[in-house]
Amino acid sequence: MSSSPQHVKRIVGSDRSQFVELVKAAGVIGLGVELKNAFVPAPEGGYTQEWCIDLYSEPPGRTHTEQ
Repeated sequence: MSSSPQHVKRIVGSDRSQFVELVKAAGVIGLGVELKNAFVPAPEGGYTQEWCIDLYSEPPGRTHTEQ
């Protein structure tokens, strides 16, 4: 039987430098990272870029088998 990594946290925002640092830090401590980028409607009209990062207890693809 295999288990999936647990979802730890979702972070949404538009500060690119903050997310670059977060992804680097997650890699250093061994968390799995899923990064999405989308354009969302802006309050003043038009669109703005938004980042969404999901952090997992370990990198995707690693599974543990219970014996």
